[in-house]
Amino acid sequence: MTGDCTGKCIACGRHTARGIPARLPDTFTAAYKLYNGSTLCECCAPLFKERSLRNRSWVASQTEFRYIQRNEWRAALIEPPEPPFAIYLTLCGQKYGYLSLIRRISTNRDRYWLATDWQESPLLIHRTRLVEFLSIAQQLRARGVPKTQLLTAQFEPTTVAKAIKEGWEALLGAIEQLGGNPTWEVIVYAVD
Repeated sequence: MTGDCTGKCIACGRHTARGIPARLPDTFTAAYKLYNGSTLCECCAPLFKERSLRNRSWVASQTEFRYIQRNEWRAALIEPPEPPFAIYLTLCGQKYGYLSLIRRISTNRDRYWLATDWQESPLLIHRTRLVEFLSIAQQLRARGVPKTQLLTAQFEPTTVAKAIKEGWEALLGAIEQLGGNPTWEVIVYAVD
């Protein structure tokens, strides 16, 4: 998407001579994530035209771009593509959460950037930590612990009683400090 506008791109902050005028809808609520300017460069302009980029989760690399369903999140997070790549996850499909990745392309499969629509800033994911969290989350989900309790690490008395009775209260203790941890939230949303 090429134009003839010269100026600073509001998405990436780079100067362009082939941009288009930046016309964002009145309902656009992510202006605080943009650079000061009046242009969208030829590379960034399509990011605002393609609605599915914000309302669907996706994985992008040099060799592929694919949309992923929620049941594919775990695989994408644990086995990301060869670098460089970008991963975006959305729960509600309304926000431009991927904008935080424009200047943060991942170049390492073990430490990489992840954008979501429920976190304001991109997350730096450490894959080894993610795998640890996944194991704990899967064990707790297999025992029937609801995701809402996992996200907050605030357990209902019935959950605690069941854990004590069945001998897995140490698992609950393992996540007491994880409530509100962004990486933990990602993995909880990714497990079945």
